[in-house]
Amino acid sequence: MTTGLAQANLEHEPSRLAALLLAVAPCQLGGVTVRAPAGSARDAWLRNYQALAQQDELIRIPLSVTDEALEGGLDLAATLAAGRPKNRAGLLKAASGRTILLSMAERWTREAAARISSSMDRTSRSSAFTVIALDEGFGEDERVPDSLAERLAFHVIDLPDEPTDWPTQSTRAQILSARERLQSVAVSGSIMEALVSAGMRLGINSCRATVLAVHAARAHASLEGRVEANESDAIAAAALVLAPRATRLPDMTPDQAPEPEAPSDDEGDELHDDEIDLADGISMAERIIEACAANLPKSLLNSLKSESLPRGATELGRKHTASVASQRGRRIGIEKGPPRRGERINLPASLLAAAPWQNVRHGTIERINAARSRRFKFRIDDLRVHRHKSSTKSTTVFSVDASGSAAMHRLAEAKGAVEQLLAESYVRRDKVALIAFKARGAELILPPTRSLARARKALAELPGGGATPLACGIREAHEVARSVRRSGQRSVVVLLTDGRANVDADGRGGRKGATEHSLDAARRLRADGIASIVIDISPNPGQESRTLADTLGALYVPLPYGSASAISQAVRQFSRMGDDKMHRR
Repeated sequence: MTTGLAQANLEHEPSRLAALLLAVAPCQLGGVTVRAPAGSARDAWLRNYQALAQQDELIRIPLSVTDEALEGGLDLAATLAAGRPKNRAGLLKAASGRTILLSMAERWTREAAARISSSMDRTSRSSAFTVIALDEGFGEDERVPDSLAERLAFHVIDLPDEPTDWPTQSTRAQILSARERLQSVAVSGSIMEALVSAGMRLGINSCRATVLAVHAARAHASLEGRVEANESDAIAAAALVLAPRATRLPDMTPDQAPEPEAPSDDEGDELHDDEIDLADGISMAERIIEACAANLPKSLLNSLKSESLPRGATELGRKHTASVASQRGRRIGIEKGPPRRGERINLPASLLAAAPWQNVRHGTIERINAARSRRFKFRIDDLRVHRHKSSTKSTTVFSVDASGSAAMHRLAEAKGAVEQLLAESYVRRDKVALIAFKARGAELILPPTRSLARARKALAELPGGGATPLACGIREAHEVARSVRRSGQRSVVVLLTDGRANVDADGRGGRKGATEHSLDAARRLRADGIASIVIDISPNPGQESRTLADTLGALYVPLPYGSASAISQAVRQFSRMGDDKMHRR
């Protein structure tokens, strides 16, 4: 009997269907990433899923959880009392058959996420747990670590604006019935092949995504009351599992299948099964691709369609690179080894490491009782220290060519880019600076700041026109970047220019001398290990800007008609690199 419940939810509310399927097959699907800010919509979704899964409560794991709390370890008090190792269970083991809720999952370290992922891989089906990762990230560089996200079938982004509590007694009964039917649901080879083909055309490299899509198709069929998955089940699974993972727009041109040979006279009207399967598989794959294309996230569509950076410039790492500090930053774990440079010893962890070896270190059994009244014996290998994480702040130094007849257009684009970056830096506590070079020199019109009002005022008051002292603009940017780096922050220099210098560093005219001085300034900037990017704003990009970028070791982005959003996108992606990493480029 077909209920129609799953199909109705796919058409009107994918987030609801994700909750239904996860409640049917929680162990097979792993879990879900919910990317939404804290609020009534997210609370309603969690409440609805909890009602569908029929669990009294979700096990909440905070961001500050320790490794020992996650995976368990020695019980120090019990170990000291018994004189032999006594273990205690961790949160992951206690979550067997239940659902854990990860708060602020986008801020979890890769190490902590890897522990949960590893536990998911090791755990048998009977004792598996389900993960709901709450993602409150602001941008694409703030997201759930990949090692964990790829093990969670669904990535829920759009929650209803008017949240309601919709699970009914009838819905919960259908979930129970679907769970009993799940193991008997079959998935044909043609459906599997179609899902694999769709994943490849969407640029999905992980085979886990296809496996999860097959499980989702099976759960969808079971929810609809079928014992064999059909094309509609595969389409729903692809829309929920594959579409959010897409890394490129699919080629909508269908693959050309070889035309079957006409049957010979002695074969009559007999049809060949392999030809029928091939034709059906191809048509099904195309329909799955169409469904995925219709469900691609808007942010992905915009970024893929407006892609202007070279292929190797994307995904260069996170903007806030994790750095281990001895006395500053948020504690993120425990590290084995003696303290260095003022690091603090984690006494409980050190005691746990040393406790199992006390009997051995105190000698024979006859000496153990007397030794218990003496001091605890430590060795270097027992010591544990706190690990900290601090965010490296970033300052983007814009150096803008304010010369020539097109200056007003360039400054308008620079203004838009600065404003977009400032809006994001308000959240990340980063800064921008602005330098304008024209006539006979360069001027720092906006020192490093996070003030959007101050940036607007400085840009509005800047007139354009005159010659192009490119060397002065590079030197001034170099000085600002060095000053930023001396304060312990990261800096990246962004040059918006056509590269056609006609005034040298001393204020004298002449293209030959001006070009030599600008390239010399570029070599000095690169030698100092400062990251840079050259945005060619010439209507007809020429060799001058490319030569400048090569001398700087910079990323070259020709944007003759570059918009503010394109410029800010280029800067955001490139500024994720560290200065020393850029120097090696």
